[in-house]
Amino acid sequence: MCEEGRREVTRLNSPAMRITVGLLVWYMFAICAVSPIAAQGSQRYRQLVSEIDEQSLKKTVHDLSSMGSRVVGYPGERQAAEYVRQRFLRLGLDKVEEQLFPVTVPVDKGASLDIPALGRHYRLHPLYPNLVRTSQTPPDGLKGPLIYAGRGRLHQFNGKNVEGSIALMEFGGGSDWFNAVFLGARAVIFIEPERLLRGEAETKFLTTPIDIPRFWISKKDAEELRSLMEKTLVVRGPADVAGEKLDVVLRCRMEWEQVTAKNISGWIWGTDPERKDEIIAITAYYDSMSIVPSLAPGAEQACNIAALLEIAKVLKSRPLDRTVVLVATSGHCFGVQGAA
Repeated sequence: MCEEGRREVTRLNSPAMRITVGLLVWYMFAICAVSPIAAQGSQRYRQLVSEIDEQSLKKTVHDLSSMGSRVVGYPGERQAAEYVRQRFLRLGLDKVEEQLFPVTVPVDKGASLDIPALGRHYRLHPLYPNLVRTSQTPPDGLKGPLIYAGRGRLHQFNGKNVEGSIALMEFGGGSDWFNAVFLGARAVIFIEPERLLRGEAETKFLTTPIDIPRFWISKKDAEELRSLMEKTLVVRGPADVAGEKLDVVLRCRMEWEQVTAKNISGWIWGTDPERKDEIIAITAYYDSMSIVPSLAPGAEQACNIAALLEIAKVLKSRPLDRTVVLVATSGHCFGVQGAA
């Protein structure tokens, strides 16, 4: 999710925040339906709902989405696990436990675009793998002329020597980026868009292990590259195609690794001796996912765990007759492994 997306979700009146509050009300209704509260009328239920703090929800979403990528194996995910554990402890839950389990994930260890002739260096971020094939390059990198191909429509390749090139493209072209591959480009670099839709992102990776490295570049750096391409045209004369002579080198290390993930569980004992062995389980995941694993602040996804923490606070102050276990899971975006 881009920075604008993170800001949008953390606004108090954003659709995601309103949905989160609505889900919390639904959770409270469901919990009340299986507890003695249901028999005490609607007043107690309204008291519970009134304790939902929208500002607290907003702060949790902001805190989590400020940790960087929460994809399993990245520092933000480990920081988020500790954040949830500490919140459970501060709430005074009766028992807090960790469950460790292995997850195999693609880890971004650095990607770049260099222009040796100009001494320029740009940071890139590899996209999610094509099934198991990451965007990792040979140690010496991939070399070729940089071309700009717009949204990837066929006519936008007219007059360009695509064979062996590195294609710089707009992100919002759907599946048309395949045209660069069909015409012989060695790699594709997508420019950060103003807004990013999930459906658009899902067209940028494949469920087959096709060897075509794909990267994300910031809009600022992309504008600078396009400016350099235009200057190349001026220097070399109008007979040349813009940017074809701007030779670049791509390097990327993105490897699959088995890492350790954590589920964090917090227990609130039931108050009824005859029913405390019955357990109400409530789960939410705290990890995130993005088409760019190293850029996954996951603000909208953080609404889930924000709701769980708010429920924990309310139920700790008003425990139920049954025991409640609140489980914050990881590995959600890798086969729901934490929940499994």
